[in-house]
Amino acid sequence: MDIIRMNPLLKALLVVIAVTIIITTTSYYSLQPSVRVAAGAEQGEEGEESGNGAEDQGGPGDPEGLPFDVNASSGYLMDATTGTVLYSNNADERLPPASLVKIMTLLLTFEALEEGTVSLETPVEISENAWRTGGSKMFVLVGSEISVENLIAGIAIVSGNDACVAIAEGLAGTEEGFIARMNQRAEDLGLDGTQFKSVHGLDAEGQFTTARDVAVLSRELVTKHPQVLEFTVEPSFTWSGITQSNTNLLIFNDATVDGLKTGHTDVAGWSLAATAEREGMRLISVIMGAPTRQDRRTESDKLLEYGFFNFRTGPVVSEDDQVTTARVFRGVADFVGVGPARDLVVTVRKDEFEGLAVETDIDQFLSAPITPGDRVGTISVLKGEEVLATGELVAQAEVARAGLFKVIIDTIRLFFARVFGG
Repeated sequence: MDIIRMNPLLKALLVVIAVTIIITTTSYYSLQPSVRVAAGAEQGEEGEESGNGAEDQGGPGDPEGLPFDVNASSGYLMDATTGTVLYSNNADERLPPASLVKIMTLLLTFEALEEGTVSLETPVEISENAWRTGGSKMFVLVGSEISVENLIAGIAIVSGNDACVAIAEGLAGTEEGFIARMNQRAEDLGLDGTQFKSVHGLDAEGQFTTARDVAVLSRELVTKHPQVLEFTVEPSFTWSGITQSNTNLLIFNDATVDGLKTGHTDVAGWSLAATAEREGMRLISVIMGAPTRQDRRTESDKLLEYGFFNFRTGPVVSEDDQVTTARVFRGVADFVGVGPARDLVVTVRKDEFEGLAVETDIDQFLSAPITPGDRVGTISVLKGEEVLATGELVAQAEVARAGLFKVIIDTIRLFFARVFGG
């Protein structure tokens, strides 16, 4: 203090430095880091300031109104990538599932393959219990050994109940043990409207599911284990000298359809969980309780055509895009380019896609060193005020620690930024 009193030039210099720091801090560092940008705007273009603290991927929600009815007990349409619901009619009514049960049987089988419990070549010995199973058959023979791959084909293509029992016994020892696994997996997936009493779907008291649950289950199977579609798209399967056609007639009429599972009993009616992909967009439709085989096919086709014609799924902002820049303190550079950690993909009506906005919420007080991939905030895609998707915002370049003088100056800047930023 004595030095300052004795040297007015030094005192003036310190005042000038302090004022300069305050001015430069407030002039090129925004204390409101939340920025909304039109999805189609040039990268880095700023829009109106806004904030949103959402953390999770936007979940599916039912449409407000039904554009048409379906000739079935229930109908449902979902985008497989985003989980967005495009059509929902009586989706939560508990209904007998028939062979739609086999979607869970296939899911547990592919999960066992992924875990290495079995391989496609693993032989399964066929029990008398499996051979005696009624309903649709693959026509397994007692005492023979059939590979897991062929049993999957028998389930996925010709809906073999005997193949389901064989795979259940092979993986869990008994049907009962496998059914317990099915119900546990249903609980894990949040399928609150589902209870399994068999591995194949033959009518059983207390066995039920919903169109919504079937769609969620189907999505888990086709997105996590897309190799199942190599089976479900096959037009026929031959075993024990008997050739049978795929029970899903949609694959013969629409080249974009490659799955998934049919179901029918006198009690359940005619059901179909179908999936198709066009131009990178995959949809899953569910029809339950249609009055005839033809109805389940035409109603499924109606749902798929409605979805593909009216909706679009795609990335609003991609992993490699630089969305904006973030202020960095104590670094050799004052700013770093930032972008999403992953593609932010949404499903909306085609005429709404260009009107979507991207909103960023950047951490205010980033300090070097910064490495590529470091989290610097959040990024969201919005339709109006509705959050459709969110993800982490990450640094796209390295910012090394600056020298001592720059660190000191930026430490002072940080102090004032925190003071004026609240």
